[in-house]
Amino acid sequence: MRKVWVGFLVMQLAALCLSVPGAMAFPVCKLIPEASFSVGGVSNLSASIVNPGAPVTGLVNAIGCDIGVYFSPGKTGSVTSARVLGARVAGIVNNGANVKVDGSAIYQIGDLPISSAPYGYGIYVSGQSARASGNITHNTIWDFQQGGIEVIGATALIEYNTVTGQGPTTVLAQRGIEVGLSSRSTIQFNNIFGMSYFGEDRATGAGIRLYGGPCFDGPDQTDTSVLSNQLTGNDIGIALNNLAVNCVNSDTSATKNTISYNAIRDNGVFNSVGGPLDGSGPLGAYQAGVSDQGKLDQIIGNSICGFGYTPQGFSPPYIYSVDTTLALSPIALLIKCVN
Repeated sequence: MRKVWVGFLVMQLAALCLSVPGAMAFPVCKLIPEASFSVGGVSNLSASIVNPGAPVTGLVNAIGCDIGVYFSPGKTGSVTSARVLGARVAGIVNNGANVKVDGSAIYQIGDLPISSAPYGYGIYVSGQSARASGNITHNTIWDFQQGGIEVIGATALIEYNTVTGQGPTTVLAQRGIEVGLSSRSTIQFNNIFGMSYFGEDRATGAGIRLYGGPCFDGPDQTDTSVLSNQLTGNDIGIALNNLAVNCVNSDTSATKNTISYNAIRDNGVFNSVGGPLDGSGPLGAYQAGVSDQGKLDQIIGNSICGFGYTPQGFSPPYIYSVDTTLALSPIALLIKCVN
């Protein structure tokens, strides 16, 4: 009976592979036109699909390529109801284009096995060469290396996505959704899980991170709404890092980001060496529901629950529900925990 069952499974798998075009074949990787464009320090990139003339749907097998689907500056396009898998550097890249990514699954992005190299993004949007824009909605992103969604100097509505990290992991500190350097973005109604690091480097994972300022050689990330997201099992639920040139203190410019009505939960303390934000004191676990390094940010009406965000009364570990120790003039109105 066991042999019959195993034989049946083999036939089913064979039939599945034959029914999905390209499922077992390596794609033909094409060099992108912008040879100097880089992601995580990697340039001369190749992609399975470059500047498609029609909406991308169905399976995109990018095994052996750096990128799954790539859009050059000035292009317009969409990726809808697609499955993008196997790329090493990024699943979908919008480099100065106008691209909608909706209802797609992006997975198996990065090295195999995952490494600490600074690439491996599900969706990567860069407005550094030309202004990039486009909505990122209703996608499911998992099994990636560095981050689920990365938006740099671009305009994006990021909503109704589900992003699942590797954590707790000793390999690297992941980011679920990261937006920075004057991106005009709204982040709302997303579900983000498992950006948790317990390796030996001084690092913490974050469900959502906003960043900018002189530390990053770019403008602050300002006036961003982070609204009604569900964040579970992340070292930091939402991190605001608009940093001065010393990469510790908040930049003195008004950032005015609004963090409101998010549900943030962590039932454990997994981080081990994140340490306090100002770099003082002995290393130890650092976790926070919301961590603010900025000026005049508003942290309003969030539900922050679980042992992982309950201050322990001693240091280390450094545990906060809301950490405003390095913020400048924050507005923090906290709903402690609503189950």
